[in-house]
Amino acid sequence: MRERYEKAQAFLANLAEKSPDLPFEPSLLPELFAATSETSVRDMAYISTLVERSQGLASRILRLANSAYYGMQTEVSSLAHAVRLLGLNEVRNIILQLGVSSAVSRIPLPKGFPFEKLWEHQLFTANIARGLAKAMPVAQNAISADDMYAAGLLHDMGKTMLAAYCPSDWIAINDLATCENIPFHQAEENYWGLDHAVVGARLLTFWGIPAKLTELVNWHHVPHQAKPAYQAPARILTASNLLAHNLDAAGSADALDVDEAVTSVLPKELDPEKVQESIIANCDVDRVRSMAKTSLED
Repeated sequence: MRERYEKAQAFLANLAEKSPDLPFEPSLLPELFAATSETSVRDMAYISTLVERSQGLASRILRLANSAYYGMQTEVSSLAHAVRLLGLNEVRNIILQLGVSSAVSRIPLPKGFPFEKLWEHQLFTANIARGLAKAMPVAQNAISADDMYAAGLLHDMGKTMLAAYCPSDWIAINDLATCENIPFHQAEENYWGLDHAVVGARLLTFWGIPAKLTELVNWHHVPHQAKPAYQAPARILTASNLLAHNLDAAGSADALDVDEAVTSVLPKELDPEKVQESIIANCDVDRVRSMAKTSLED
């Protein structure tokens, strides 16, 4: 166990050198998050200028903006048009999707690692998290619905990093989770004293993702350990992660079971009925799967 623990710590310490390159300038994501913060005075033209620095990114944004997920009545013809129709935060989240999916496609993953399924799960979590944040009373909303979407999209990146750079350990952990019928993050803790949430948060820090999101990713299995300022959004992300797994099994939001595991971590301001209504309104299974497929096509 000690040897595995030391390997895990070394992997975490060296993650900056191993982290996959995003398909655009490293400064783009930090600048986008700064430009879409509540205090920012940046306009659409500034966002367009940022995006146009990265070759091919604008055309990929337009492809997603015109996908079935958004169901636009007319074709989105330019980046400025996309920003006007979707808003700055939604375009930022599209860029985040494209960046993550492209970065992962460039790294080798062990045979049997279900990245397409994991990517779909991350998108389900993102949509559910955004819906639950919208259902929260305004006074209790410590983070915007669009930022909750981003946190959901990124929450399981640590699993991919573990599989890519420690494939034999990923296989051993996956076997342990299966044989003992325990959650994957618990198998990680049992195997080498570290879970993918910590790995993911460290990776996102290297990418320049703000602390308000990396903190949520870091604690998405133990939200009660988050700092008080992040307690409610961390609980929303934890519940969204569980609900996304339940939704995959249920097949539709109407058939979704908001079980005790979910209700035990929900912020007190959200009752199960509100949760069910929010998911039905914000998470269409077919649309989300369509987005997952489209964002992986390059």
